[in-house]
Amino acid sequence: MNTQGHIRRPPRAAYAEAAAWLAQLHGSNRSDDLEADFRAWLKADPEHARAFERVTDVWDAAGDVNIHGLPRITPHDAFATRRPRWRPVLAALVLGAVGLGAFLLLPRAPDYATGIGEQRIVRLSDGTRLSMNADSAVEVNYGRRERTVRLAHGEALFEVVRDPQRPFVVVAGERKVIALGTSFVVRSEPGRLDVTLLEGKVRVASAQAPGVAREPQGGAITLLPGQRLRVRADRSETLDTQRAETATAWRRGEVILDDTPLDEAMAEMNRYDQRPLALDDPTLGRLPVSGIYRIGNNRDFAQAVAAVYGLQVREEADRIRLTRD
Repeated sequence: MNTQGHIRRPPRAAYAEAAAWLAQLHGSNRSDDLEADFRAWLKADPEHARAFERVTDVWDAAGDVNIHGLPRITPHDAFATRRPRWRPVLAALVLGAVGLGAFLLLPRAPDYATGIGEQRIVRLSDGTRLSMNADSAVEVNYGRRERTVRLAHGEALFEVVRDPQRPFVVVAGERKVIALGTSFVVRSEPGRLDVTLLEGKVRVASAQAPGVAREPQGGAITLLPGQRLRVRADRSETLDTQRAETATAWRRGEVILDDTPLDEAMAEMNRYDQRPLALDDPTLGRLPVSGIYRIGNNRDFAQAVAAVYGLQVREEADRIRLTRD
């Protein structure tokens, strides 16, 4: 199983830091110590170098802006040679007016993403651990008052480091999950949202609810360990229980099904295999399926279901079909 995933673009915090470094490196207080600190910042995270390159690229693109010959600085030459010392406010103004504004106009790409069959573990800057299931994408926005992660789609387990001064908020669809220090699983797909609390306590509220007030808000639901909130396309909400072993089975490479309709079970299995399952007869989708199945092995799953219900398995180059004959 591939656990690497891909970083599509550095988060906004990295861009802000890169802009600050660029201003300081062009400032009158530039020193050997500053250059050493800059070098350490570049090495601390691959995102830093990418963000710095992007900032200087935007600077280059602003060719019509009169900056009196202010030179471009790249991560490779920022501390190799001494540059003319321009006032840092000049650099900040150029970046603020041209560079960072351009970033805000660009569509936001996921900070972390996984593909079909991929899983990934990410350690966020505060120590919070994010375990991403297959075909998932998240955006991370950490501020001084709030730590926010948007689950664009897919599923993730959040093991949150407690910080009473900065609540942790996961935004998924039309809901947000608010926690101080706890672990929970969120799954967000079109027309579906599941929130399962493993430890601690979380509150699920409307994404439009103001702020992250610590007192319960109207319509908010507080979960206790073992509880699962299920929200569907019609905005119906169901509160039930789910064992932690079931909610996190995907981390062990398993899918646990309990009288799950076959069409839903197939959709779950298809998250982990490049050759998807398909049905010739849609009515077969209502058949209940139970058991523990290995992810990434649609062929064995299809054969197991076929044996129970007397179906046929037809393997094709791009899919595996279940049929009555």
